[in-house]
Amino acid sequence: MVLEDVLLPCTWAELEGLARIVVGQSRARVYVRELDGTGPLLVLCLRGAPGAVRIEGPLAPVTEPLTARARAAVLRVAAVHREAGRAEEAQVWRARARQILKARRAARSGRSVRTASAGLPFLGHRR
Repeated sequence: MVLEDVLLPCTWAELEGLARIVVGQSRARVYVRELDGTGPLLVLCLRGAPGAVRIEGPLAPVTEPLTARARAAVLRVAAVHREAGRAEEAQVWRARARQILKARRAARSGRSVRTASAGLPFLGHRR
């Protein structure tokens, strides 16, 4: 699987979940599924999606480009809402893009779940 050949999900819940995984705020796994009826196109998704298959191996080599692609997708949605005259909806999507950016910065400075726990699961709270 090549990163450029995989599509991002189109719902905020999936995009947000994917962004949290990529920046290290969640220890959930990333899955991929075929795009319905379009042939060999693959879409990143979360556990529980119909036809989802877990991606094996480290995500570290693709975290930066994947985070950037997710943020760019959210900003494109904001632009579409702005052009359609839906300023409030555009503002919501811009705030979501800021969330992704802030999460990426926090991960870089060592405040991610994986960094705080040294890769080990722990219960209750973040350190």
